[in-house]
Amino acid sequence: MSHTLPTSLAPGQTATVEVVIQNTGTTTWESDGDQDYKLGAVGDQDPFHTEGRAHLPKGTKILPQATATFRFVLTAPRKAGRYTTDWRMVQEGVQWFGETIAREIEVRAER
Repeated sequence: MSHTLPTSLAPGQTATVEVVIQNTGTTTWESDGDQDYKLGAVGDQDPFHTEGRAHLPKGTKILPQATATFRFVLTAPRKAGRYTTDWRMVQEGVQWFGETIAREIEVRAER
């Protein structure tokens, strides 16, 4: 698993990030259907991402042992402080699985 989650942002600043996860299971991850696979914000909420889900492009299939790259935009809260963004794989309506990737991000006011 690798990622480009930042360590700091200014209030309201956006950052396009990537999280790469290997499918170490025996099931192909698909992006279409009722039970598609996504990268989900732990607890279904994240201070940097209002939707709480990062999607694979439609029609994507990630075979076992292949990697999936999730690209999405984070937007820093308006209030300065330290916030945690944490993400984990989810098969919608079925289960959460795999490791959690977490990063504490400092939102600091411009000087």
